[in-house]
Amino acid sequence: RRVLTSLALQVFIFFGAWWDVFYYVFNILAFVYKGCNLPYPNRNFAMEFCFSWLWVFLEYPRLFLASKGNKTERASPLFFSFVLAAPLI
Repeated sequence: RRVLTSLALQVFIFFGAWWDVFYYVFNILAFVYKGCNLPYPNRNFAMEFCFSWLWVFLEYPRLFLASKGNKTERASPLFFSFVLAAPLI
């Protein structure tokens, strides 16, 4: 039987998860900086804050589904991973 898992995809998912951690920490620091030092409209701040949390709540299930689909060689988790990626784009 031919192996259908992709090492490149799994490496991308692994390092993508670490990138997400660093990006979110940087995002929090940017929010603090903008809130303290820049004239930033509250409406924009609230919208960006909500989108950040939406990103956090969708990104980790998306990565989990992509990893699961790759490891089990099933298309449905990968498809749902792509569906979860649509709001993040």
